[in-house]
Amino acid sequence: MKRLRTIAGTTLFFGLVGPVAGGLILIVPSEFGLIEGVVASYLLGGTPALLAGIAYGAVRVRTNDSLTRWYLRALWGSIAGVFSSLLFCMGVFLSGTMPPGYGFSLTITVLGALAGALCAVLLRPKEAHRCSPGIV
Repeated sequence: MKRLRTIAGTTLFFGLVGPVAGGLILIVPSEFGLIEGVVASYLLGGTPALLAGIAYGAVRVRTNDSLTRWYLRALWGSIAGVFSSLLFCMGVFLSGTMPPGYGFSLTITVLGALAGALCAVLLRPKEAHRCSPGIV
């Protein structure tokens, strides 16, 4: 049950924070308004963010103390972001709705890596959830 809770919490965090973190790079310089940009970032980045949350949650369940350093969390988060973005791009390609060229898939993959790293760094390590013996 604890494993499922860890994966679900990580997936929820990545699903809420990931699309905005990845879409922020696209929202700021575009002609979209703030609301339209946030909605577009959730539409494009929601599925990859949820997949990255599941992948990173599985890594958190299998590791003990190795993800306590921020740069290791960022590395695994960016790997999860790239993995999920490539899965998303493959699904878009197989459905026949992929725009021509490599710009779309490259942009989604880079933004997925950045958003995954940011989400993993912002997410507390498992040890931070435990209470120390001196604190009641």
